[in-house]
Amino acid sequence: MKIKLDYNISEPLKVGNLAIFGVSSPTNGTEQYLCLPEALDKNLVEIREVSEEGSVNDLSLHNHSSKGLLCVEGEMLSGCKQQRVLNTSVLVSPFTKITIPVSCVEAGRWSWKSNRFSSTEEMYFAKGRANMRDSVFYHSRNYGSKYSNQNKVWEDVDEKLNKMDAYSKTSSVNQAYFSKK
Repeated sequence: MKIKLDYNISEPLKVGNLAIFGVSSPTNGTEQYLCLPEALDKNLVEIREVSEEGSVNDLSLHNHSSKGLLCVEGEMLSGCKQQRVLNTSVLVSPFTKITIPVSCVEAGRWSWKSNRFSSTEEMYFAKGRANMRDSVFYHSRNYGSKYSNQNKVWEDVDEKLNKMDAYSKTSSVNQAYFSKK
C-alpha cells in the first residue's frame, strides 16, 4: 500500500536524547478521516478473520467509507475467533481493503463468537502496549513485519489479570477491566 504524503517536516528540536519534528501540510486541512470505533459503530468498516481458518496475527480490514480511517495502536477488537489488539497505527485510504497486524489478547479461545469484529471501549493497558511496541519495533527492523512476540503478549495479559485479581477462563484481557475473582 502506498500513501501519498504531502507534508513538510521541520528540522528537529533536540533536548537530550529526545528529538521533536514539526509536521505541517501545505493543504488547507480539509482532509477528513474516521476513527476506528466510530467507523465500526456506523458499519463503515468491516474487520474479519483473513480466512475461515483465521490467523492469530492478521485480520482483514475493509474501509467502505469515502473517508480515510485512522486505526490506533492499542485499540482492542472483540469478536470472531478471539479478542485482538492492533499492533501499530494505520491510516487506511478510502474504499480500501488491507491486512492489519494484530496480537491475540485472549489465549484460551479459538472459536467463532461472531463473523465480524467490533470495537471495545478499552485500550490495551500501558505496560502491555510498551512491551508490544518494543517487539513490533524489533520485528519491523529485523524482519520487515509489524508482528509482536505473541508469547510475551500472553504473559503480559496473565500478569495483568493476576494483578487485578481477575479471572477469565479464556485469559481475556477484558476481564482485567470488568470482573473480579
